[in-house]
Amino acid sequence: MARSIDDVITIVEQERGIYELLKGCPYEVLKEFSVARCRKGEFRLNQGQVYDSLYIVVSGLVRIYVMTESGRKYTLAIYKQGNYIGEHEIFDQRPYSCFVEAISDVVLLKLKREPFIRWLGLDRNISDSFTRSLCHQIYMLSEKAGVDTLYSLRQRICQYLLAVVAREKPVTVDREELGELMGVATRSVNRILKSLREEGLIAVEGHTIAIVDWPALQTESEKKTYDFYQRK
Repeated sequence: MARSIDDVITIVEQERGIYELLKGCPYEVLKEFSVARCRKGEFRLNQGQVYDSLYIVVSGLVRIYVMTESGRKYTLAIYKQGNYIGEHEIFDQRPYSCFVEAISDVVLLKLKREPFIRWLGLDRNISDSFTRSLCHQIYMLSEKAGVDTLYSLRQRICQYLLAVVAREKPVTVDREELGELMGVATRSVNRILKSLREEGLIAVEGHTIAIVDWPALQTESEKKTYDFYQRK
């Protein structure tokens, strides 16, 4: 974990999204930031533990998930540049409600609770950004909960494929990660994909999936797709 104002300033100058967040940050707070550069899987925060820092994702992908006692994971969101980590718990220093794990190499900015609280009071820009972020997360989680409740697994997988697979362009789909996103076992995902392939809606070769019959797949998803799979 590097703590250097020069490192932080370099990130602000090079990353437009981070600049927009930190452009009004007072120097007395800016110098309290540290930079974390972690390999895939190295950065992890545990559900049920209390942490005293806020993180901002500079680059890479971070998965937010819950896990049952049996070890089954359910992915709630994938965070990328500009997303905050720990903002829900930091005010009252509550235990984390979810697990947090880097699913790629990541760069993060870390700020302790006390300077973060001061920052919110001094900088209207970050206060507004923080409020918008919380509202966006509530909206996205509500939308995902509605889809998970109202649509069958088959329909949700069809919606996912329509959202992430471009027309006539196959993509690599990690079935274990897809199962975690849907909150089901990998074998359930395999069963649905096998059925869609046998019906001629998709083509599957290893981990690569392409849509063969776009209109039919839309019909299977009740002709309604959701783009939150692509959104942060």
